[in-house]
Amino acid sequence: MIPAGARASKTEFTGVLRCGCCGHTMQIQKKKDGKDLIRCCRYSDSSGKRCINRGGYLQPVKDEIKKAIIQYKKEVLNKLQGINNKGKNLTMNQLKSKRRELKKFQEALEKIQDSYDLGDYSREEFLRRKSKWNSKILEAKSQISLLEK
Repeated sequence: MIPAGARASKTEFTGVLRCGCCGHTMQIQKKKDGKDLIRCCRYSDSSGKRCINRGGYLQPVKDEIKKAIIQYKKEVLNKLQGINNKGKNLTMNQLKSKRRELKKFQEALEKIQDSYDLGDYSREEFLRRKSKWNSKILEAKSQISLLEK
């Protein structure tokens, strides 16, 4: 069950801070001078033995949590930057590969044109091969345009 103060969010740590000894929630006492306190743990077990945690000031806890959040933020940003670089490098490699492929297809089309000019192919054979390589060239160009976006 969540304490009423935690549900009302009276302070940022109400219901969140737990005793390091017994694991029960700790209370925060707000002071007028701004030095909020973590109240001593009031838990006692079934045999009447009380928890030994005496509480303390809230500010050192806030400072440590802030340090941990800043460190975590740096780690997340570094991981995201690494992922972005990997994705960018992968895209650049794919783009280079597709450009090489396009150049190869264009050279093959030129060879077919040269062979037709020399009389090695009939007109029907030339048109069939030319349409095949033109379709591959168009496909490669469309893939390159997608990768460039």
